[in-house]
Amino acid sequence: MLEGNFVEKREKLAKDPIFQTYLFYFLIQTTAVFYVGDLHSQWKYLESQIGFIVLPLVLCSTTHVDENSIKKIMRFFNILIASACTYCLIVSFIAYLHTNNTEILFYHHLVSPLGHHAVYFSVFVFFNLLYLLLRLNWKQLSHFSLIFQSCLVGYYFVFLILLSSKLILIIIFVFLLASIVRYILSNTQKWKAFAILFILVLIFTAIISIDNPVKERFNNIRKANLTQLLDKKYNPGTSFTGADFRLLLWRLTYEILRDKHSLITGVGPTNSQPFLKAKYLSLNMYAGGQKPGDQGFLSYNCHNQFLQSWLQSGLLGVFSLFFWNIIWIRKIQQRKDLMLYGIMLTLFAFLFTESVFMRQYGMVLYTVFPLLFFYGGKKATVIPDGTS
Repeated sequence: MLEGNFVEKREKLAKDPIFQTYLFYFLIQTTAVFYVGDLHSQWKYLESQIGFIVLPLVLCSTTHVDENSIKKIMRFFNILIASACTYCLIVSFIAYLHTNNTEILFYHHLVSPLGHHAVYFSVFVFFNLLYLLLRLNWKQLSHFSLIFQSCLVGYYFVFLILLSSKLILIIIFVFLLASIVRYILSNTQKWKAFAILFILVLIFTAIISIDNPVKERFNNIRKANLTQLLDKKYNPGTSFTGADFRLLLWRLTYEILRDKHSLITGVGPTNSQPFLKAKYLSLNMYAGGQKPGDQGFLSYNCHNQFLQSWLQSGLLGVFSLFFWNIIWIRKIQQRKDLMLYGIMLTLFAFLFTESVFMRQYGMVLYTVFPLLFFYGGKKATVIPDGTS
């Protein structure tokens, strides 16, 4: 607002397809919220989602975001994330010394001192890692800066292993493998790439061969019991793997929409969680109560943003979400920016494993980072065309 130029901003936003996709999705949610439900819940939901349109409104129209702004923002963000990681490690290590329980050093336990979510925090750390690898001019760094930034990259990599997000670890492995192959094909000093590949294989071998919480999380995928997904009732003690539970949610979401005759329109954002809660209870799934604040499955959402959008806003919500991502993909293909590719492909994969927009973390991830680098990243690290 201090910048002024409101007429110019309005004209700029009116011609911007990226802003229009954010606006379209937000309007779909705004319309859906008034289907059914009490007025207080409706306005409370809208309040929680308002940042989803305000942040794009600012970042798509401002003229004060450029490459230098990004450098300053990411420098401070790196300091904050590195400090947060160090704080979590110190607190968790002290707790480990008292309990001798190694699980405290991994996954949700690791970021519990911040009250954060391990998977979302993994995405924040991974974006920092991407920035260091793709946007820093390593050839121009001083000797001290080169050592410091290399240590920071290694620090983030180790912390991401401890956070144990299967999605992010798979993305990192694919990203590193693709980078190594590209380096081998385009560079004469192939021994460096083979050395990194050898280290990567050693780390991967250690993770899958030594008993540790990271290995256990990947092993849970093989323990999936698909036969129980069609059961009409469960014992409160029935456990589910992450894959099991996400597949079960497809069935439960369809049954809710079918029973409420809302396959096309959805049930409305404020009704989605109450209906899911009622469904969990009808199936006799664990409802918590073993300790204060324990709600068992009752607080679990769809764990898939496409599924969540279908439940909340119907087919129009799913269409608007797909349309939005297609626009982003087309824009990034025109820009050929590796940083944007990494951000958006990670976020797109994230939509299939979490209901990203049900958390403020997710709204920030899907607005600030892609928009910041799209509108401010003039000096992009581009995908080589074979001439490098």
